[in-house]
Amino acid sequence: MSSKSRKRSGEKDESSSDEEYVPYIPIKQRKKMQIQEAEKRLGKVKPKEEEKSESSDAPEEEDTGPKAHVSLLDQHSELKKKAQVRKETAREKMLKEEQKILESVAENKALMGVAELAKGIQYEDPIKTGWTPPKYILHKSEHKHEELRKKHHILVEGEDLPPPIKSFKEMKFPRAILNAMKHKGITKPTPIQIQGIPAV
Repeated sequence: MSSKSRKRSGEKDESSSDEEYVPYIPIKQRKKMQIQEAEKRLGKVKPKEEEKSESSDAPEEEDTGPKAHVSLLDQHSELKKKAQVRKETAREKMLKEEQKILESVAENKALMGVAELAKGIQYEDPIKTGWTPPKYILHKSEHKHEELRKKHHILVEGEDLPPPIKSFKEMKFPRAILNAMKHKGITKPTPIQIQGIPAV
């Protein structure tokens, strides 16, 4: 074959391929078209108004997805702001709940047991016992008691406070308990015991 005839046959091939050319359609669009065709066959054609309403819903969803006209930095800062607002609202809710709990529980009820709170038991008078501190400790001035408390860093509150006592013997422990504590190496009370045991 001559070169001229090849050119002519090549031209015919090109022209026939131009006629057979099908433009490229993205997969997403092809699937959409296939679905529409299937709906037409089944008789489920949507009115154009519904399609418009669906397309009008799409811009509302743009808030969550990437935006073509906004830079990534702007999107990132916007998302950070939204997250911070959500954190603040969650934090505010927690603070309000904590405040409600604190208001519902009064200070004097905080130390009471659950059963006592449930039954509504209130203690007004202290428990009376037969124990009394030694007379020579009772006759000491309140100033001396305060000095002893300061020396041992004892903080107290309330009314009719018992005096602090520096030894287990002065606390009138039974001899058997004193011997057992001495055997274990316990000779002096701790600061909390100095004030706490006489209070009990």
